[in-house]
This record gives sequence, structure tokens and C-alpha cells, in this order.
Amino acid sequence: MSSWQCLIQVRWPNVRSYLAVVMLSLLTGCGSDLVTQYGANEGYYARQSINGFTTFRDSFDHAGFDSRGITRLTERTRKVTSIIWTPSELMAVDQKTVRWMDRWLQQGGRTLVYVIPDSGSRSDYFRQLRSQAAPDQRLEYRRKLGESLIDEHRAQYFHSPVIVGGWFVATPRVQQTVVSDGKDTTSNLSWVADDGDNQPVKQEWVIESLPEASNQTASQTVTVTTSQGLSTNQTVASPPQPKKAGLQFSSLVETAKGETVLAQLTADNWHHSQVFVVASGSLLTNYGLTKPSNRHLAERLIEQCKQIAIDGEAIDEQDRLTDNGNLPQVGFVTASDGLPVSSRVDEIPRATGAESLTQFPLVLVTFHAAVIGIVFCLMLFPIFGRPAKVDRGTLTHFGDHLDAVATLMYRRGGEAFARKRISEYMRRVRGETHGPWVVNEPVDHTVSPSASSAPTGRPQSPANLPPQSQANHSDAIELDDDSVADRSEAIEQTNRPEEQR
Repeated sequence: MSSWQCLIQVRWPNVRSYLAVVMLSLLTGCGSDLVTQYGANEGYYARQSINGFTTFRDSFDHAGFDSRGITRLTERTRKVTSIIWTPSELMAVDQKTVRWMDRWLQQGGRTLVYVIPDSGSRSDYFRQLRSQAAPDQRLEYRRKLGESLIDEHRAQYFHSPVIVGGWFVATPRVQQTVVSDGKDTTSNLSWVADDGDNQPVKQEWVIESLPEASNQTASQTVTVTTSQGLSTNQTVASPPQPKKAGLQFSSLVETAKGETVLAQLTADNWHHSQVFVVASGSLLTNYGLTKPSNRHLAERLIEQCKQIAIDGEAIDEQDRLTDNGNLPQVGFVTASDGLPVSSRVDEIPRATGAESLTQFPLVLVTFHAAVIGIVFCLMLFPIFGRPAKVDRGTLTHFGDHLDAVATLMYRRGGEAFARKRISEYMRRVRGETHGPWVVNEPVDHTVSPSASSAPTGRPQSPANLPPQSQANHSDAIELDDDSVADRSEAIEQTNRPEEQR
């Protein structure tokens, strides 16, 4: 579980221990990997971001709500009892979304919490850790703090008043101020924590009610005061939007100058439905909820969402469930200028595209075509798989010839016969007399007496030999003829096919 998630889930006696864990994670998790994505309320990066709203969303789940994301306004979305709108940019809301929200609020027991986006908590993060970092890292934290302040001032310079939904006007007013409960609070409910440690907080926007005129023009000129005390004239950037009839504006939390930073909007035809506007989104972010005063504000918003649903009979007061026995749903919206609206069509829906195949009379053809397709698939795959490929080899591979010759030589006389044939080939064809494949033939050292007494020089012919020598020479010729015949027979038997042998 992330260190942000448990901040609202605990009671006050356990807050200090969880804050220690949070500060340890901040000290070990800062640097270039710091995630500052604003507005997201689900996903990995939203949980790691100091400007995410995952902790605020998880607090609704632990308070007995069923949270979900909303990307389109449909009939199903009308069943949610509360909507938390955290846009990433402050822009005018389109009229279709405003009308849908107005009809949704008229159901009774509905709560809309609109959180005005600001520059986030990046500068507060580095400002707090600068004094707690190691001495060799403080200079780096000062540099990062300066960069974050420059980015904030650049974004704040281009802020201009915006009319949101015909409900209120968000006016830029950068300041460090102490907040307190507003003068328009009708109940005894306190929105500011009474812990004796009311420190100044950063505020970039203030909330103002729309004038009583039917339309608010875009050319209205207002005076904006920056944190340096400079005053500039700016015009309203939003298009003209009519103010809702019978809208009542109440200031719940104000600054020291009486400017509203938390407003409550009600109307006569909303039937116990209300709209809460929070002027600073950094109060409810993952990092903002590490402060007790911001946690107190979040708890009050959650309690009001549930109490309004009970007063409007959207949920039962005893079991805190809806009429169908489910938990009350709360939807989170991150769009800036509005959401697409899916309205109900009164005319009879007509089948289009592939749906026309299911309508009469094409459904009769579709059924038969489906049966024929199934039969065709069974014909193509009778064994429900592809047959395996058998390697049958090649007939022209030279290795097969060598295997055949080696087999014949082995059957003829074994290794000795094969070596003898190779040696004979080396001697006769290649003319080698020695080598690894040349076998030394045995030499006959017996010498006949006539041969030893014969003078050296020209060899004698058989006619000049003695009668006994001529007989021996004839026998030798006959032996050579026999050996040649035996050798020819062996070669023919080797070359003869195996079936004939």
C-alpha cells in the first residue's frame, strides 16, 4: 500500500505514526523520479504522484461508497449520488454538460464537488524537504525549489477569471493567507480544523458569485493582484453563460480578507442537492492530505456527500444503502471542459451494419450460411490440427553415397579390408608410397639360388632360365592370374546390388 493511501483511513491518535512513514518515504523517494502529474485519481502514476487524487478517492471507498471513473454522461451515470470533478485545467464548461448536471441535481440527494486546479504541491514538497535533507543535498533541493517556483509564477501570470457552468466565477488571487469559517455558514458544522495550528496556506483562486444579470459577458474587466503586490487588469476568458435562476451562493471558508475559498451552491429545484466548490486543488491531493487541516476538510466533504444523500432519500439512513441494496456510488471526473452526453432516443432503433443480419428476413439466410460455414470448417480440419511434416531426405546427398560405400566395405571384410582398398587407391591412382592411409605391404625376403647367383644387370627372360626356373616362373604367372581373378570377382561383388547378393 502506498504511503498516501492510509492518511484519511486512520483516526487522530494514529496520524503521527503515519506521518513519520510518509516523511520517510518522501526523503527516500525524491529526486528526478518525482511524479507531479495533476488530476489523475487511478493508476500507478496517479498513486505515485504528489498531485494525484488517489488518496481522496480511496477515502470515499473506506467511507462506504463505491467509486468509479466517469468518461461519459449516460443514463447509468444518473444513478451515482456524488460526483467529484477534478479538472486538470480551468475552463468554461459546455452547455450540454451543464444541462445534464442540472437535471441530475434535480433528482434530489445529489452532491457535486468541483475542485479548481492550481499549480500543485511541487514547491511545497521541496520547501518542506529542504530543511530535512542531508547537508550535501540541500543545495540541490534549493535549486529544485527555485525551478518549481518559476514554473508556478509563469503559470499564474496567464491566469484569468473563468465562469464555470453559470454557477460561479473563479478569479485568480495569489496569496498566502490564513483561512477561517465563512460568515454564511448556516449549520454548526466547522470546515476549518480547530487544532490551534492555523498556518497560512497558498491560495491561487477565489470564488465569487455571478451577478444577478441574466447573462455574464466575456468582456468584463477585473483587477488581479499577484503575490508580489502588482495589480493588472484582465478580462473574463469564458464565453457568456446564463446564471441559473434561484441559485444561492454561500461562503463556507474565507480568507483573512473575506474572500471565499470554499463555496456552497443550492437551488430551489435541486431538492436537497448541493454543489461544493473548492478553490485550491492542492488541498486534496496526495501530498496535501498529509496536513491535518486538509484531512479535516476532506472528511467534512465526505460526510456531507453521505448526509445529503440521506436527506434526499437517495440512500437509506439505517443501512446506508440504495433502494436496490447497493453501496452509494461516487463518480470521479477529470475532463476540463465537459463530457460527451449520451441521450435517450425516442424513435425505434434500427439495426445497422452487422445487426441487420439478425433481422427478418435476412436472419433465415444467416442461419443457413452459419451451418454451411461450420460444415466447411469441419471438412478443412478433420483431425482438428495440421498434419506433421515427415523429412524424407534427398537422393543427391553425397553423404548417402559415402554411407553406402562404407557399408559395403564393412560387409566385405571389415576395417582391414577398407584400409587395404584405400591404400591401394593411394598407391595406384595418386602415386603415394607413405602416409596415414598407405598400408605397408609385407615384403618376401626368400631369394632363390639362381636369382642370387645371377649377375647384376639386365634381367633374364624365361627362355634363358634353367628348366626348373622356367617351371617356377610359370607357376608364379598362374598365381598372379588367380589373384587378378579373385580381385575382379571381389570388385564385381562390391558393385553388385545388395538384393542380388
